[in-house]
Amino acid sequence: NWPEVVKRYEASRVGTGQVKAATYDREERRRIERTIELINAKGRGAANDGPGVMRNYTSQHLADLKLGGVGRKRALLDVSRFLRFAVTKCGAEQSWLPIKGDDLQDLIGLSETRKEDKVPVKPEQLFGLIDSLYEKPELRLAVTLVGLFGLRPAELKAMRVEDGKLKVGNVKRNRATAKAPKPDRIAYPLEIPELAGAAGQALAQLSSGLVKLPVGILNAQDFKTCGHTFRQYLDRHPYWAALVKASPGLSPYSLRHGYAYRGALAGIPLRQLAASMGHDVRTHMKHYGQWTDEAGLDAAFGAANAKLTASLTKRQQQMQQQQ
Repeated sequence: NWPEVVKRYEASRVGTGQVKAATYDREERRRIERTIELINAKGRGAANDGPGVMRNYTSQHLADLKLGGVGRKRALLDVSRFLRFAVTKCGAEQSWLPIKGDDLQDLIGLSETRKEDKVPVKPEQLFGLIDSLYEKPELRLAVTLVGLFGLRPAELKAMRVEDGKLKVGNVKRNRATAKAPKPDRIAYPLEIPELAGAAGQALAQLSSGLVKLPVGILNAQDFKTCGHTFRQYLDRHPYWAALVKASPGLSPYSLRHGYAYRGALAGIPLRQLAASMGHDVRTHMKHYGQWTDEAGLDAAFGAANAKLTASLTKRQQQMQQQQ
């Protein structure tokens, strides 16, 4: 009774809070409908087990998606999750279990292009961007909060000022957070010299309501829409467009990566930096701890070598005095 399996699967996904109903409608429903069509298909080439369904799904619906891409991976993981649910929760035969391991990776494929590290917004770029928004105080407030506090753009819809600090709620939904939501965290600012005191000013504006966030962000229906809206505001801003043109790879999320980059340069302990950003150390190292450039390497090793040379010179002078 596959229609009943579909109903129970949707109830499990939405009813337990793993995904929102709108997200299920937008992303998963059509994938499950296609899966059922393949299960019920007749004739030559029709699938009669889980691996066959996944192979047919890949050939019929994913041929135009990039090998190793996020869209291809998400679609196959949704199909896999549904088939496993049918067997483990609804009594379907074991033959309907999905492909896993290396066989699943073969269907997802390997990307033909190297995945580039995320490019952070440099301090001077952040200053120029915020300064360019002087006549747009609402968007200036949003960019200042994301850039100086290292927020995810979606977190603009999940924050508040409490006791002079920025409290940020959880915007990431999965099985673990649905059962045991993460507590709100405190996001700490990382100022830049050109905008001393800007973080405190932004908190005062947010708390008092004298300056509000852009209307599109305030009225966003969910966190994902909030993030998309923030991107749209930035994409329409000429100064940001010029930054992106000059520094390929920049995105709104680069503001958050810039926060991580400045924190590393400032020598903030990794555990504390990750906690302020709302993830663990392993996630931080995987997504935020890899980027560097030639200028950064030159500066870091130049400073280190200068320090070592000065120390060596001092020791030589001390030895000469002793002699």
